[in-house]
Amino acid sequence: MAAAASPVLQDIIFKDDFGEHTLDVDRHGGDQAPAAPVPKPEVRGNFDLDDAVVDALPIPGTKVISAYNYGMSLWGQTAKIYTVLPTGERKEYFLKAVSLGDDGRVMIEGEYESLKAIHAVSPDFGPEPYAWGKFRKDEESTYFLLAEYREVGEQPPNPLRFTARLAELHQTSVSPTGKFGFHITTCHAKLPQITDCWEESWEVLYRKQLGHMVKLDEQKHGEWPEFQAVARLVLEKVIPRLLRPLQSEGRSIKPCLVHGDMWDENAATNMDTGEPFVFDAGSFYAHNEYEIGNWRAPRHRLSDKVYVKNYRRFYPVSEPEDDWDDRNLLYSLRYDLGAAILIPGCNLRQIVKDGMATLCKKFCPKELIAATEQMPLPSSLDFPIDDDWAELEEYNEKAGNSYQVDLLISPVEAGLTDRFKDDECEKERAEKTTIETMEHNLESSNCSNQPRSHGRDEENVKAMLGGTMDQKVDERSGESVLLKTDQITTSKDNGEKKKQKKKKKKKKKKKQKQKRRKQGPTDKRAAGE
Repeated sequence: MAAAASPVLQDIIFKDDFGEHTLDVDRHGGDQAPAAPVPKPEVRGNFDLDDAVVDALPIPGTKVISAYNYGMSLWGQTAKIYTVLPTGERKEYFLKAVSLGDDGRVMIEGEYESLKAIHAVSPDFGPEPYAWGKFRKDEESTYFLLAEYREVGEQPPNPLRFTARLAELHQTSVSPTGKFGFHITTCHAKLPQITDCWEESWEVLYRKQLGHMVKLDEQKHGEWPEFQAVARLVLEKVIPRLLRPLQSEGRSIKPCLVHGDMWDENAATNMDTGEPFVFDAGSFYAHNEYEIGNWRAPRHRLSDKVYVKNYRRFYPVSEPEDDWDDRNLLYSLRYDLGAAILIPGCNLRQIVKDGMATLCKKFCPKELIAATEQMPLPSSLDFPIDDDWAELEEYNEKAGNSYQVDLLISPVEAGLTDRFKDDECEKERAEKTTIETMEHNLESSNCSNQPRSHGRDEENVKAMLGGTMDQKVDERSGESVLLKTDQITTSKDNGEKKKQKKKKKKKKKKKQKQKRRKQGPTDKRAAGE
């Protein structure tokens, strides 16, 4: 099957004092890592420095020589400030300014506190932040961050050194409360995260974070019932299944200081020292593996297996180790959903939905089938739903439903439906049975001098069938009516003969189930590939 064409992404337009600029965002929301290297930041054009920034310079008596636009930011402006210290030494500073009103304040303050925490643990790994504040002469409420300037080199950095430094940050950082969370709200780009709380349970905090992003997605894109259905199951079933074992049965995990948005262009090699460093952080104390969830996306260069492999050398996988890949997929949902909200026209929302369906299929398949079809279980019934057709039919009979099995599973993700597909022989047998039933009904109709409803020979009947057909008897006219199996039938049992057929059908389907179980699942995505 040919691969689906990549979506055409809309470029993000941003403005500065020197006009309007178009930023290629394919590297942010594409379906594969860009082949070209990350563009080096360039110095261009004068930057109008606000007095509040000058006053925030950390060394009194510092004189500003010049300020230039430097590099770019999706949500604001960045600049390089050249100064002379009272000693005559020259020194540069980095400036970020965001004109987003109160949202910009939350972004800037959160980044300042994040860099402050990282620099305190690992000075070489994080630039020192000096100050944050508000421009004085800006009516649009522009907020700024003033920090140590470091010359950006290779992006992303060397895998061995970078993963060693990242693991060191995770291992040596200590939560001030011993819990998961942070003392302030931080952001993923410009999206506020649920970080300003302290939780002893990592499961509880991550559920809050992912649930918050699901709500932001609905506000941005509107309702998508199938998406909301699997999201609810992930929050209620999958997260407890995957994260609770980390802190139960004698196991424990350490709250680690994470960068919070670790992708290709938020890390670089310091040109002066050759050491890796990070920036644009949205930190909090989390399970260390959460950081690596952002590396699952093929759009990132960090998705190269060499980065994950080396990180796992320096920080071993948490127990239960067998859940590693499923946890990694679970953590990736949070990053991909944030990117889906931020990047116009990308396909990430569908990718998130597919990922959630994969996890639900593995950990709560019964609930997935019911939720996808919006079939709440009647409280009066205590019947276990299984992914076996015969049992599903029996459940529907008890519940008063008459859903055909094909309809029950048809909207479920492709990976789930693969387990239920008939082979060609089954389709041919079903078609032959339908034709024989039609011929029998036509003969009975002719003998009773009733008009022939479907007076066609076998070839015409086959041509009429767009797929597998089923039969019902119209209770008013007594005529035989054909329905496709993707329709809902409302017919009831029609005598003892029909009951016998159902019993035979159930027996055959149970054999099919046993055969499928021996063969094993065919969905590659369930294995995390």
